[in-house]
Amino acid sequence: MATSDLYYSHSGKFKAHAPIVLLFGVGLCSILLGAAYGIGNYYCPSVWISLFLPFGVGLAVGGMVYLVAKWTHIRNMTMVIVSGLVFGLLLEYTAFVAWVFAISEWEFIIYKPQDLRGLLAFLAVDGVWEIFGYVFKGAMLYVAWAVELVIILGCAAILPWVLLSPKAYCESCKRWITDHKSVLPFEVIKDPVAFKAQLERGEFAILGSLAGVPYSAPEYTSYDLSHCPSCNNLHLLSIETVSTTLDAEGKTSTTNTDVIRNLLIDAESMELIKELDPGDIPEPVEAPVDDPVAQGDPADDTA
Repeated sequence: MATSDLYYSHSGKFKAHAPIVLLFGVGLCSILLGAAYGIGNYYCPSVWISLFLPFGVGLAVGGMVYLVAKWTHIRNMTMVIVSGLVFGLLLEYTAFVAWVFAISEWEFIIYKPQDLRGLLAFLAVDGVWEIFGYVFKGAMLYVAWAVELVIILGCAAILPWVLLSPKAYCESCKRWITDHKSVLPFEVIKDPVAFKAQLERGEFAILGSLAGVPYSAPEYTSYDLSHCPSCNNLHLLSIETVSTTLDAEGKTSTTNTDVIRNLLIDAESMELIKELDPGDIPEPVEAPVDDPVAQGDPADDTA
């Protein structure tokens, strides 16, 4: 059996109305958001603030693509990524139209590509904004615009893919899998590659070799079990390592690293893994210094 047959993968299907909803729903929102972004860039009081705006609008477009794709049951990741690119490009084009409209003191709406390209080339001669006295013009201005476009397209395409690709979909019941059970915490897997290979061979007994650790452990292993409750035919196992670090300012950050993601298993194996739950392991209690037992003195067994 090929390794790809052991894991869940999206079917690539989508409903007939999905492209229409994407086109009109996300398309209209992208135009409105693009207009607001272009005018906002014109009135933005600080160039430094405007540097973060492309990330915001790009993520907003990507979020809309994700929500619509999930709502319309799109399981085609190529379609999701292309949609993000198309609507991100639509937003950027609308933003330039609105920005030119603003700098012309609300007199000219230039929307034809050839006319807009000519005006931008004219503006690039003397530049339109500066940082620390350096005026971006000519090639440098084109580079700045290109970087802005890459940021918007990247955020718009990558975000929905990152959010949607790990989700599983039951083709029999026509629903996304939302039933999850986490089994944690266990000690960290010392050899993830060998551990993964054994699971792929169906040797699930190895899961019982990991000892439980306290919930406060800075690093531990977590199992995620998911299934379709309607037909009870689709069962998936995911394992990840969770690491918590503390910086110099006392702030904690958590990093999740996949060991295995969406491995297809049967119902019997899922029940077996559920029984491995180590439960709530109490923290070790340190005995007080003046405790005679802790100091090695004979304990008083008198009732």
